[in-house]
Amino acid sequence: MYDGKFLDSRNGLDAEVVENISEAFLHLLIKNNGQSTIQKLYQQADKQFGLEEGSCMFILKHQLANKRWHTDMMNQQIRMSKPLIITGGAMV
Repeated sequence: MYDGKFLDSRNGLDAEVVENISEAFLHLLIKNNGQSTIQKLYQQADKQFGLEEGSCMFILKHQLANKRWHTDMMNQQIRMSKPLIITGGAMV
């Protein structure tokens, strides 16, 4: 998760891009409610938003690492092949 803490660790993403994509991506994650794997969701979001492959995975890691989005990491390991339930975040 630490490699997602800082935006400069991912080429092609900056604060403006993350801000513009985050709300729509968060909505997608919450709407899915753990029905699809993380991998399928971020691949779908990358295509939907026209981003380089893996960008939404980085955004997910960035938002979790900076505690803008929340999930139960004490009782649930984050695995690409498993669903992830986001329990909170800044949604308007």
